[in-house]
Amino acid sequence: MEKYTNWRDNGTGIAPFLPNTIRKPSKVMTACLLGILGVKTIIMLPLIMLYLLTGQNNLLGLILKFTFSWKEEITVQGIKKRDVRKSKHYPQKGKLYICNCTSPLDAFSVVLLAQGPVTLLVPSNDIVYKVSIREFINFILAGVLDIKLKEFIDPSIKTMKLPSRHCPFPIWSIYLDFSLSHKYSRII
Repeated sequence: MEKYTNWRDNGTGIAPFLPNTIRKPSKVMTACLLGILGVKTIIMLPLIMLYLLTGQNNLLGLILKFTFSWKEEITVQGIKKRDVRKSKHYPQKGKLYICNCTSPLDAFSVVLLAQGPVTLLVPSNDIVYKVSIREFINFILAGVLDIKLKEFIDPSIKTMKLPSRHCPFPIWSIYLDFSLSHKYSRII
């Protein structure tokens, strides 16, 4: 790095940032990785079918860990990592949590973290829609901000009117094992 000292910032003395080059994987490596993924998927196929029939969160976690090396690290503000306890710091049954959504995979994370059945609520204008995980993922992948479009939700889905105060940006909420109309005022 000595050869770059001439280009240091005069005020701070910080050397210029030179980003690392990222090589694309070769076609052989890509083929090998796809082959490994195919073998893992075939091995997990019975568990995938069982998960689709039962909806067990433990099965989903096992499938994701084995097939994609899925791993989550949980941090709680003000709590050391070694002191985080599932029974105390993970999402609890009967509580409402409001979360920002950054990826369709967030729905899987919520399902795996929750200690009970999960209901996803998506606000649109002044109405809250209760959606399944599949509908939520389709909504996020489409990249639109209006959940009311026909291809995302079944018209028979329960909806609820929001008070006039609500967040102007798209959020999703997890609502653990409660009816949609019960204790909703905790959000506002």
